[in-house]
Amino acid sequence: MKRFIGYFDYLEFKEVLLNNSEDYMRRRAEHLLRDIETSLSQNETMEQRPGVAVADLNVTTINCLNISDTVIFWTPDDSADSCLELLNICHMFNWKQILFNFPVRGAIIYDDFHIITGQQHNPNGAVYSPNLMYGKGLYHAHEKTEMLNWAGTVIDNSLHEKMSSDQTYIEFLEKKAIKYRIPYKGFYRKEYAMRLADSELNDLAFANTARNIYGVFEGDNKSVIPSVEEKIKNTLAFIEMFREKKSE
Repeated sequence: MKRFIGYFDYLEFKEVLLNNSEDYMRRRAEHLLRDIETSLSQNETMEQRPGVAVADLNVTTINCLNISDTVIFWTPDDSADSCLELLNICHMFNWKQILFNFPVRGAIIYDDFHIITGQQHNPNGAVYSPNLMYGKGLYHAHEKTEMLNWAGTVIDNSLHEKMSSDQTYIEFLEKKAIKYRIPYKGFYRKEYAMRLADSELNDLAFANTARNIYGVFEGDNKSVIPSVEEKIKNTLAFIEMFREKKSE
């Protein structure tokens, strides 16, 4: 069955694991899960107990699986409504991570995707929890994401071709995406990318956004090796698209 798939990869996740304590990683894992959940709920909350609100995951139809440094969102079908919900979730997840939490790169595609999932407990307390994913969509999403040479999320042409005549999709692109020369490893390709700013950034806002991106890349005791420097450079080049144009 063809569905809409959002595939994300946390950058330099292995290095963060190796360079920090288990207690530190537990706290960071909570931050990552928080952003997955608030993105799925689109900031809708429910009261868990008096005075404590959590993301209301009852409001979404989108599925999600997080395995180590990979986060996958997928729709239950290929309807326009499902696609738009996925796009909004991926848009929120993208900017929350890149600007404030952890650098990610991602791709949103339309292709075949299946999953066999479940959980069993035996009398000894052992858990059997299959999450077997398959389909060309999984391969294509992974391959595309691995080739991205920045922190950012691209809308694949497979999705664009499927949705290009839908008015709500066109309205989404106008507000939350932008056509851009996307940096891949060894080449560029003009595609739609998720915006990192809703409007033009003045000098102060641009400087703050750039500082946030640097902080996210350099935080958690990550080393800025040449390949990471290139991803930072490409990400900062993208936000230049949103910098306020000075009048002559």
